[in-house]
Amino acid sequence: MSKIKITMASGSSIEKPLVTCFKGTNGDYIIFDNETNGQMGYPIICISKFNGTSVDKVTDPGEWNSIKENLKTIIAGTALPYLAVPDTLTAPDDFFTQLTLPVASFDLLKNVYSAPAVVEPVKQPNDLPSEPVAATPEVAPAPVIEPTAIGESPIIAPAPVIENPVAAPVASEPVMAAPVIDMAANVAPVSGPTASLEPAPLTTPVVEAAPVTPVSTEPIANNNEIEALKESFMKSCENMFDALIKKIENKN
Repeated sequence: MSKIKITMASGSSIEKPLVTCFKGTNGDYIIFDNETNGQMGYPIICISKFNGTSVDKVTDPGEWNSIKENLKTIIAGTALPYLAVPDTLTAPDDFFTQLTLPVASFDLLKNVYSAPAVVEPVKQPNDLPSEPVAATPEVAPAPVIEPTAIGESPIIAPAPVIENPVAAPVASEPVMAAPVIDMAANVAPVSGPTASLEPAPLTTPVVEAAPVTPVSTEPIANNNEIEALKESFMKSCENMFDALIKKIENKN
């Protein structure tokens, strides 16, 4: 993974490892490795808008959502047009937005990135200088990853096997303070075991009904018998309720 030198408006400069650079739905975007991990141990990436020789921060919410959809597309196995990046770039002091990714998704993004080679045209003696032409390489299709249901959780994609990958040493660099957005709610799902989101079924305790005093079917002679039957019935209900409460407390 090559490192890009970024000179900021304040005059300071930093170097960030390049992860990928691609043509997205609403523009060109570049992703750097922030060389740090989030709270769940996932790598943190820095995303900026790519202008060829400079980078800027993405501030529009709609554009930011389209970038996350582009990342889901790449992780799901569909390659987007990749762009070549110069060794040095200019940027404002706050030029990126941070995002966390699962390790497998992070590895896939950097492994499938294939920057187009810059081909110098053959010049004739009387030819005027011309701009270099970027050759379009053949991009091997990325492995297709079947998504699972999105539960606002990070999606882990298996990293493809890359023959003879070229890796550059990674050094610790100063990190610009920026809010960390958890990819747990935004990156496309991939295959693999996931925790079940269905709640465990609640078991209703079985409560034995308290014995109910049978009600006499004989004709009621007077008001005194009515009051006695009413009191007996209310007492039975109270006993049943107390027994139910006791069973529930024992279960807990």
